[in-house]
Amino acid sequence: PLVGREREQSRLEALFAPQANQPPIVLIEGPTGLGKSRLLMHTAALFRGRGGRFLSGNCQEMKHALLGPLVPIAEEIASHKSIPTHLRPPLAQISPSIDLGDLERDPPLPPGEERIRIVDAIASALIEIARHESVLIHIEDLHHAPPFALGAVRLFLARIASEGGPRIAVSTYSADRLDTTTCSLLQSLETQEKLERISLTPLDPTGVSQQISGLLGMKKAPNRFGKRVYEVTGGIPIFVSEIVRNMVRDEDLFFEEGSWLINAPDPSTMKL
Repeated sequence: PLVGREREQSRLEALFAPQANQPPIVLIEGPTGLGKSRLLMHTAALFRGRGGRFLSGNCQEMKHALLGPLVPIAEEIASHKSIPTHLRPPLAQISPSIDLGDLERDPPLPPGEERIRIVDAIASALIEIARHESVLIHIEDLHHAPPFALGAVRLFLARIASEGGPRIAVSTYSADRLDTTTCSLLQSLETQEKLERISLTPLDPTGVSQQISGLLGMKKAPNRFGKRVYEVTGGIPIFVSEIVRNMVRDEDLFFEEGSWLINAPDPSTMKL
């Protein structure tokens, strides 16, 4: 369940609403386990429900690709009917599914220039698609991107920030832990009001109790139990989920006669 993120969820809905006059890029940061991906997936479901197109690229999964998270995004749009003919040859270099037909491939360029041409083609294609439908792009776990992929992402973000079109959500552990060049770009975009930063923090005891209630399908988890889980997990949602699963597995939490029961005399002091 998505709990304790009502403020962030409301802000993301406003940022990604159709025709919203908002910064095109959102940076969502927070340590592992705080729910960045879950928050984005919830937002993506709402976005799709409004008829929008959601695209995603994971930096960890694509860490060996020269263009990193842009590769699956380009492959997803490769056959879109709105892509102009002149953009198809550079896109075909990373997406074999593009049928060039009678079109000739672009003459080769030095590696650095070739990368710029391909990134520019991806951005141009997405800008064109966004003229016809709402587009939301998620670049996930930017902190896992190697230097060569970060360079491609920077080019892409700068182009979209300059011309608009699709909306972009970038998630990362902490922007301050990225390389100096990327940090400078993000700070510059924020100063220009082209980027908005959303920082996730751990849940409070009430949020932990709400998460437990959602996981177990309870109306309201006991406050003492929620507080104890909070003390052990520090309010990190992924740890809360793990503790609840383990307790159910070990029968420290069990369902009996229509209710969840805790196998401990005092939930506030039980060992977790």
